[in-house]
Order: sequence, then C-alpha cells, then structure tokens
Amino acid sequence: MTDAKKLNIKRSTSVFDGNLAHAVQKFSGERISVVFFSCRNYNKVGKSNLSFLKNRCGFQWPTDKSMSTLKKFCAAKPKPKKQ
Repeated sequence: MTDAKKLNIKRSTSVFDGNLAHAVQKFSGERISVVFFSCRNYNKVGKSNLSFLKNRCGFQWPTDKSMSTLKKFCAAKPKPKKQ
C-alpha cells in the first residue's frame, strides 16, 4: 500500500471518500463513526418520493451546493498506475 495514509483523528475530524479502500487499526475504547452516504443519482428522485422522504421521514436532502462543498474535502480517486 504505497498510497496509504495514516490519519490521527483523536482530536480532529477527517472527511474521505469511503468508496476508496480504507481500514482501521486495532483499537481499545469507544469509537464513533459518522457516515454520510449518497447514491450516485440522488438528484433524480421524483418529486413525490422526495417529498415523502423529507416531510414524512425527516430526511435532510443534499443540495448541489452541499454536495459540491463535501466533494472538496474528499480525496480524488487515485489514477491507475501504468504497468
């Protein structure tokens, strides 16, 4: 794993693209993870379904602006290495 990075998140937060390979080291104590997940075509949900999810289920739906901001914090996918 030459591209691996070790993050110390004891007193800070790290945002990363969970679609990329990642792992955790052995740990004792309490660990809390907050995960934000969105489907590739989240913005193609029909108006009636979106209304149901937001109004009846309490979903906080991402906006184009919020997704753009989040993407700035995520690492770019590594380019494939030439063989």
